[in-house]
Amino acid sequence: IGNIIELPTSGYTRQLADAQFKQCNFLQYEEPTDDDNLLSSYFKKKIENYKKQDKEAKRKIPKDNYINVEWFFDNIGKICPICQKEDLNYEINDGNVTSNITADRLCNDQPHNLDNIQPCCVTCNVMKSNRSTNL
Repeated sequence: IGNIIELPTSGYTRQLADAQFKQCNFLQYEEPTDDDNLLSSYFKKKIENYKKQDKEAKRKIPKDNYINVEWFFDNIGKICPICQKEDLNYEINDGNVTSNITADRLCNDQPHNLDNIQPCCVTCNVMKSNRSTNL
C-alpha cells in the first residue's frame, strides 16, 4: 500500500480511528481455505498439462505471460464465449475438484500465453479441437 496509517493512541479519537480502520476491507487479509488450496492445486495440474501439450507440439513456452492460476480464478463464473450457454465453474466434492474451465488457444500455432487464450467450457474446447475458428 505504501502509506503508513498512524492511529491516535488514546480516547474517543482512537476509538473512531479503530472503527474506520476496520472498515477498510482492502486492508483485511483472509487466509486461503482448504477449498482454495485444493482448487489452486487442481489449476496448477491443468497448467502442467498445458505445458506438456505445448512441449509435445514444439511450441516455445515463455517464462513470462504464460497461463497461471490467477487466470483461472479470474475466469470463474464467466460465460463460455463460444456456446454462450455454459457458466465456467467448478465443484468440490469429498476433496475432488471437477471443472469445465479450459484455456482455448486463439492461434493454435502459439502456446498457452495469456494473450493467446480465452476461457471456454470443456465441451466447446474439445469440439473446437485445433481449429482456429469458432463453432
